[in-house]
Amino acid sequence: MHTPPSARRVAFILAVLALCLRLALVDRLLGWPDWLTVSSGGRGRIGM
Repeated sequence: MHTPPSARRVAFILAVLALCLRLALVDRLLGWPDWLTVSSGGRGRIGM
């Protein structure tokens, strides 16, 4: 038989889930900030 997860692990997973939901809510209400957007224009290739 498998042992159930500890209370600490369950709390950690719920905290991560709450953080993800909070980020999704902020994105939905306020939009995604520009400073968190990865620019597609690279700085050049390495080794050239």
